[in-house]
Amino acid sequence: MEKKYLEGIGVKVRGEDTHFVVEYHDEVYSGECIYEVVNLKGKNKPINQVVYVMVSSEMGDIISGINDRHPLSESDMVDLTMEIRNDSLNELNLYVREISKPIGSPS
Repeated sequence: MEKKYLEGIGVKVRGEDTHFVVEYHDEVYSGECIYEVVNLKGKNKPINQVVYVMVSSEMGDIISGINDRHPLSESDMVDLTMEIRNDSLNELNLYVREISKPIGSPS
């Protein structure tokens, strides 16, 4: 996934029981998106799914930093919000896949 606004901003994911935190940081600013793990079971079929629901986003400092470097229009803000949602979920999925691999399996 190509980054437009978040390019050059560091990302770190950490798990906390039933929650995961996707942290963003640069030299000055930081922010985070918090996801809750929800287990869903099918009503008609015995299918279990794990869903990650964003329950909190504290990205104001990161957005301010981006706006300071490159002033954002209203449509830029909409695009940035979507990029944050998509990128944080993508980073979370990559992290979960990595920690779920058996030890010694290829990357």
